[in-house]
Amino acid sequence: MSTLSQIALFVPAFMMMVALCTCFQRRRAQHSGDWSYLTPGPFSWLGMVCGVVVSAVGTLVAAAGKVPAPIAALFVLVTLVLALHIIIERVRWNGERVERRTMFLQERRLSWNELSYLGVELSGYYWISGFGGPRIRFSPYDNGFDQLMAKVARHLPDDAPPAETVPKLEFAIARIKAR
Repeated sequence: MSTLSQIALFVPAFMMMVALCTCFQRRRAQHSGDWSYLTPGPFSWLGMVCGVVVSAVGTLVAAAGKVPAPIAALFVLVTLVLALHIIIERVRWNGERVERRTMFLQERRLSWNELSYLGVELSGYYWISGFGGPRIRFSPYDNGFDQLMAKVARHLPDDAPPAETVPKLEFAIARIKAR
């Protein structure tokens, strides 16, 4: 089979998987009491399943001596990191604040009245922050992302400059004025 034929088969299959994941992503967040939660979306689960399959095949091929063991170990490690990300990380919000638990079990909190900036990273993750606080990151591929963005849009101040144009010096000046 030629390379062009392989590409002709792979591209539509890949686009079909992206379309299916997009169709199955839920717009609404999961609720528990007063809290709304972002939950892993179909892209995360597809990545997890693919990681397990590639790790299993890589381990079998490495055990047969066809591929160096560190390459198989790399795939297993990436799959484990993705699994830990799905299990440990959490973004939740209520009427008072938004919280994020990171992969290293750090809790980050931001009350809605402290919200100052919204930005997008090169990785595609969105983030929000106050003037002095740490960024709270979240994925646009998680279930409930649209609801969280609607809540952020309601509480984001209208007179703040875009986050990308604010120099770090202004953060320091805002902290000094606040004291």
